[in-house]
Parts: sequence; C-alpha cells; structure tokens
Amino acid sequence: MGSVRIRTGSSFEEPEYHPGRIIKVQSAPKQDDIMATRSNLEPEKKPGVCYAQTVEGLELPVIDITNPVFRVEEPGRAEMEALIRKMNEDEKNFYRLPDFLRRFFLWALSRRSFLMRNLLSTSTTYLSGMNTYLLKLGPDNLGKRYSKPFDRKVASSLPGLSARLRLQDMASMAAEAITTVLSKQLDASLQIINIAGGPSTDSLNLLVLLKRKNPESLDGRVITIRVLDLENAAPVFAGRALEALKSLDGPLYGLNASLEYVPYDWREAQLLGDWLRHQISTGVSWL
Repeated sequence: MGSVRIRTGSSFEEPEYHPGRIIKVQSAPKQDDIMATRSNLEPEKKPGVCYAQTVEGLELPVIDITNPVFRVEEPGRAEMEALIRKMNEDEKNFYRLPDFLRRFFLWALSRRSFLMRNLLSTSTTYLSGMNTYLLKLGPDNLGKRYSKPFDRKVASSLPGLSARLRLQDMASMAAEAITTVLSKQLDASLQIINIAGGPSTDSLNLLVLLKRKNPESLDGRVITIRVLDLENAAPVFAGRALEALKSLDGPLYGLNASLEYVPYDWREAQLLGDWLRHQISTGVSWL
C-alpha cells in the first residue's frame, strides 16, 4: 500500500479517498506551521494533564481515565434512575411547547452552547469524532475560552455521563482481555485496529491502562494504532494526543507506539474483510 503524510498545520487538507490506503499521521504540528493563535491555546492548563491541538489549532486536554481529573464514578441505581427520569420529563415538557417555541428555544440554545449546536446539527447525520470527544471531556475540563456555562450543563447531562462511562468500560474490558494474549506472545508486535475510531480515545486509554497495570506486557513491543475512519481530522488529533501521552511526563513515556490513519467508509463493508485479513496475518491484533 502507498502512503502519504498529512500536513497538519495551515495547509491541512482532506486527502483523496482511497479505501485501505495507510496514511502516516504527522502527530505534531511543525513550529512554523502551527495554526493556533494565543486565543486557541489553553491558558489554564491543569497539572498532570497532557494537551494536544486539533487541526484548527484548538488546544484540548487529552483524556486519561486513570487521572482523577477525567475519572467518573458510576452512579448508583437510585441516582441513575433519577437522571433517566429527569431526562424523560424534560423531553416531555419540551414537546408540550408549541412548535414555534421549540424552534426558538433550540435556536437560542445553539447560540449559547457550541455543544448544543453540534448536537443539533446531527439530526440527519452522525456526531463527528471530535464533537463526541468534547462531550467525553466532562464539564470541568472544557476550556473557558471556547465554552459557556450551558456547554458545561450539556456535558454533565446523562448522554455526556454515559459517553464517559462507556469509554472507561471499553478501555478497561479491552485491557483485561488482551493482557493474557500479550503474555503468550512476548516478541510479537501489537496493532490496535479501531473501526470508525475518530480520536481513538478508547485505544489510547487501553495503552494507558496496560502501561500502568502490566507495563511488562508492552516492554520492547512495537505498537501501532490503525484508525479506520471517513474523516481524518479526528485521527490527526489522536496522533497528536498519542505524542502528548508519550512525552516525558506522560503516562505512555518510553512506549514505542505510533498511529496511522486508514481512510474507510463504513458503508463499504465488503472492503473491510480483505483488509483485516491482511493486517492480522502478523503480530497480535486487537479490534
């Protein structure tokens, strides 16, 4: 397969779509090619938290579920039932309003909240990888320069909480399952294949958990995360997030890990089988 490098600064462009072609992600923007202005950089960085830039130059925290800043405790049964009941009541009350008032309120909320605006824009499509990532950050980790109080309210809602809990569960279950496999293949490379992976937060946190709980399972191992997705903006952020986590003070410091983006349209499922069979023929693969 041929490969090309994505420039991730001011010349960022969507590459021509070729299913299955591996694209090397340039994880860090070059110093002379950074789009971010001072207004896009996070002025109040939290100690112990890594940060990475989006392709637009916005600096965001990199989610690490082992860090208490991002960790969320699962609600008890009574609390969860109360959250579900409140969400259902709010929805019923909203649809009791006349149609013109509903449209007005949605318009007003979209002006007050970029998260709400992003959610409303998905009424006929899917929520993009980066918009989902922002929802998973949690209300206390949204930067004040790009978010407003209502954004934090949206992030603390049941859908936001559910997204964060799902991330924790997915990464934890994957880490538990793959540990045994890695212990039996000490010299094999590891490739993590993330279908419709976007920012690949689950794959990155899988590595964080393994590095923290079973560091010997990754020692000396060549690791590649391959992200299959239709758009490359989120995988580019994922590559930058990986480099941030591998920095001197990051939880993945010393890890021989890289990330590659593979253009893939999930509507073309017939192409996936052959590509996967080729990829899993060597090393340890995890889907």
